[in-house]
Amino acid sequence: MSKLVRCPECGAVVEPESRSASETWNVRGDEIQVEGKLNYCPSCGSLFLDEAYDRLQEAAYRSYRQKNCLMTPDEIRKTREGYGFSQELFARILGIGVASLRRYEGGSLQTPAIDALLHSAKTPKSLMSLFERNQRDLSASEMERVRDKLERLVKDSFDKGGYLGELLERSAVVELNELNGYRQLSLDKVKGLVAWLLQLSDSPVCITKMCKLLFYCDFAFFRETTRSITGLSYAHYTYGPVPEGINDMYTLFNYLGETGVIEIAEEECFDCEGTRRDFTLADPSTSSLLDDEEKSLVEKVFVKLERFNAKQLTEKSHKEEGYDSTALNEKISYLYAEKLKAV
Repeated sequence: MSKLVRCPECGAVVEPESRSASETWNVRGDEIQVEGKLNYCPSCGSLFLDEAYDRLQEAAYRSYRQKNCLMTPDEIRKTREGYGFSQELFARILGIGVASLRRYEGGSLQTPAIDALLHSAKTPKSLMSLFERNQRDLSASEMERVRDKLERLVKDSFDKGGYLGELLERSAVVELNELNGYRQLSLDKVKGLVAWLLQLSDSPVCITKMCKLLFYCDFAFFRETTRSITGLSYAHYTYGPVPEGINDMYTLFNYLGETGVIEIAEEECFDCEGTRRDFTLADPSTSSLLDDEEKSLVEKVFVKLERFNAKQLTEKSHKEEGYDSTALNEKISYLYAEKLKAV
């Protein structure tokens, strides 16, 4: 027998009536459509704000996180536990309140700025920078323990990219097909391509623009040779095609930072309500990982696209058939390369 409850609207003691529902939730300005079961009062028809309602809200949050590439509560928790830090210690290293961290691990939505902070904490080098900025909030013994731990991890991660390189290779598309341009993921080619693009640029390149440049270079090269340069897969995301199937794009660029290919500068971005990441070249010799044929085509693509800013390139990528014909989070086939419009 179902539990009887008192309706807060009409006061009747009733057995809730479960109905299938398709609801549109406004999550921070985004309209998110979710489906599930909700409970209603059979007497007056009012909606019960109960566990069923909470589950539907959680589904809306999951969809919002996926759409906007936000870390999930489980990813946040695993990042912290990977370092062996308590919630209290990890929060102080990050420079945020422990109550806030508990909420994020418990399912509350983080802001874009906090998400960028949490993403950066996934790599020991970035977390070391945060620790050095916020270490005044730690005791002497905590400072010593954290520094020793992070120094060891930074050294390990720098040795050929350490666990980040392994993570990227494990999560890439293994089978040679149209989703990776019939090429196994080559981290050397990724390094070479990013380095060559930064060498061609007169100014730092932000993460959004770099993702679009990688997409156009790989797809244009596939159009000419029937294989990609890097073996990266790309997926349909809100801001256009981004490297996919490699854990996430932050892991890719953090790897390039850890291995000394690029320098990553982070600053608050009021336009995007988050943190802007700009890349500059740290090691020009890395561009030699591309051969002459690859360099020549990349330069042609860059010349056509360099005058566009991140927003303009995003708009152009949205008009590509490969993007327009795929759904959110769906991988984009390299076979669409024949119909590229921007290059």
